[in-house]
Amino acid sequence: MKNPITWGYASLRERGLTRTLSSAVSFIDNWWFDLRYGTDTAAVVQTPLLDIPAQVKALAHEYRASKAAPMRKLLEAAELPENKVFLDMGCGKGKALMIAADYGCQKLIGVEYSPTLCERARDNLQARLKNRPEVAFEVVQGDAAEYEFRDDENVIYFYNPFAAPIARSVLRSLERSLQRVPRQVWLLYYVCEFRESFDECPFLELKAAPVFGGCEHLIFINRCYLPRVNTA
Repeated sequence: MKNPITWGYASLRERGLTRTLSSAVSFIDNWWFDLRYGTDTAAVVQTPLLDIPAQVKALAHEYRASKAAPMRKLLEAAELPENKVFLDMGCGKGKALMIAADYGCQKLIGVEYSPTLCERARDNLQARLKNRPEVAFEVVQGDAAEYEFRDDENVIYFYNPFAAPIARSVLRSLERSLQRVPRQVWLLYYVCEFRESFDECPFLELKAAPVFGGCEHLIFINRCYLPRVNTA
């Protein structure tokens, strides 16, 4: 763990007061989440340490937990439907799935390549949802680029999990699913490093790009369905 004083001085010089304070609050919030719920999500896992094939590492990103406060604001802004099936592409240790459970998502699916992260996600979800038998969850170990969407999945979340080639493969799979079973879907993208893959996707339309916690978030929906989105 970095020395907080050294980190603080360096961050103030490089990023300024506002972003430094935002990062500090997020750091504390990550650890507080784990202390509160008895989970293990906060610690970063750098890409070289992930137990995935070398060719996949070239397109993967390190594991970082979704930040709870910005994600909650994102879920509120998206105005999701009543019957929500929440899918996290690159779910890591499962934090986003746990947060989604608090917003009426009673079916949670995570896709993660790393077997170690999959096991950690299952343990975390079991601990967080032990008193909520109405919430079903599943963590699928496998390559997101090869995932075939299920007919009821309608909320798809990305926390910058992988590079553009994998994102494009995921979007092609989603398009096949929508052709097979037309339905309304929401794509929520947090830390939008490769947004061009989504912007250029012909069946998606950007509904909002709110900024929460100092970071832009994107809310897409398929073009056949264009409900109102609250960006206040």
